[in-house]
Amino acid sequence: MSEEGFKINNKTDNGLKVYSLEGPLYFGATELITKTISSDSSPDIVIDIEKVTVVDASAALPLLQLKEQLKERDQNLYLVGNDLDLGGILRKMNIFHEFGTTGHFETQEELITYLKFNNNLVQGA
Repeated sequence: MSEEGFKINNKTDNGLKVYSLEGPLYFGATELITKTISSDSSPDIVIDIEKVTVVDASAALPLLQLKEQLKERDQNLYLVGNDLDLGGILRKMNIFHEFGTTGHFETQEELITYLKFNNNLVQGA
């Protein structure tokens, strides 16, 4: 799925549904992300921002809204990647802080290690 150069791909990895975002993350793209992920019933969902090229403020806040929406449905939303190449907009807006140390990880491997260590991930899934 894509919108104006933005792409969202998904796969299942280690029992996690992973949505990889690629390209500019603007408000229109966030609407696509929200619509796509809202319809997913997976218990653990990951948004990987490693290939995001630009983020604007209007796209950052809906990520928090999506996290809360999924939490109400007993689903977990994790954010993977950093935004240092993007000028740190997600850090400046406290998005990473709001996801917390158990909701934001620099790499997917760190997330998987965390979940396995805390028995939140089925081994060999």
